[in-house]
Amino acid sequence: MEDPSIGIIVTDINMPIMDGLTFLNELKAVQRPTRAIVASAYGDMGNIRTAMNRGAYDFVTKPIDFSDLETTLQKTINDLQLLIEGIQAKENLNQAVEEKEVALQSAAFKQQFLANMSHEIRTPLNAVGYDQSSA
Repeated sequence: MEDPSIGIIVTDINMPIMDGLTFLNELKAVQRPTRAIVASAYGDMGNIRTAMNRGAYDFVTKPIDFSDLETTLQKTINDLQLLIEGIQAKENLNQAVEEKEVALQSAAFKQQFLANMSHEIRTPLNAVGYDQSSA
């Protein structure tokens, strides 16, 4: 799963190297949004429940009804798109919060600088004004 463009995986329970249920466990380690659909001849509730508990988004049985598969794929695409948009919105919000904090800190530094400069400018002038009025 090194290709970042892969977001939807269709797998079977029976596969030659690794069974689909083990693959679903491995898929949990992927650090990007993905959705897995299990397509299998095993349509019993035990396999369906196990697949769903291991992270399958949906389950289609063989022989595959292609209108069901199309509906399932469309639903999965829509859900994955919403998930990606939500992640992007969260990242944008976090960035905006960070930028706001930087701006507030910058404004506080500016305010403190102006207060210090005002004090430094007034102090010598007060001394000059005091000397002139006492003379």
